[in-house]
Amino acid sequence: MGLAFILGLLAVSSLVIACPDHLSKRSDEVVEGAERSWLYVSANDWGRQDSEWELCHIGKQQSPVAILSTHSLAANASVSWSYSTISGNYSNWGYGPTFTVDAAQNQSATFSFETSAKGPETVYFAGWHTHTPSEHTVDGVRSQAELHFVHAKADGTPRAVVGFRIRAGGKASKFIEQLPPYHGYMSADKVKDVAIDLSLAMEEMGGFEHFWSYDGSLTSPPCTEGKRWFLAREELEVSDDQMVDLLKASTYSARPLNDVWRHGIEEL
Repeated sequence: MGLAFILGLLAVSSLVIACPDHLSKRSDEVVEGAERSWLYVSANDWGRQDSEWELCHIGKQQSPVAILSTHSLAANASVSWSYSTISGNYSNWGYGPTFTVDAAQNQSATFSFETSAKGPETVYFAGWHTHTPSEHTVDGVRSQAELHFVHAKADGTPRAVVGFRIRAGGKASKFIEQLPPYHGYMSADKVKDVAIDLSLAMEEMGGFEHFWSYDGSLTSPPCTEGKRWFLAREELEVSDDQMVDLLKASTYSARPLNDVWRHGIEEL
């Protein structure tokens, strides 16, 4: 168990959430008496609101982006994961449900991949959160929601995000079924020691065999780049009732799409 990783998780958990950094507190805008820092309605101006957020405006690898079916799938990429049941804190980050892993289990769930630039890497599951609607589009279509599995390096720095677009269908999701009732987006309530089986999501995605990959960023200030994205081709199917419950607990949280620039989509 790495002390540096634990300290990293504790450090980020004390800050205001900035997806997909995956921090544990709610957004400033829903903390009573707190000064608002950023809002999705002003996303196009983030880079001008604070000098530390300049990348939001001038970055070459900003997320999210518009994916096209003509973009090659990274099906031959060397990707593997070790997911099982993991415990953590369950709450609402001000825009939708979120889960942050207990620091004591900092390296119990891993995701491994390899890029030509950096070679093999193993990162550690830090938590997940949702966006409504989806941040990424595929062939111009925006799904009803998007789920982000955020992974960090051993020092706690966010490094990779596994993304699942979500749509309502006829079948209930087992991954969603296991979750406790959602807290409202104005709620500060937190449930501790919630056990979640991460592998259920991968099973429902057919083993995550088909995905697009690119070099991107956090999707909210400070919009830090150097984050590797893996977006599943298939959508995670949930029941109508599950989608309604998710939407009731959420508010708009999709950053506008960014121009594809130095993202290297499908290049590993």
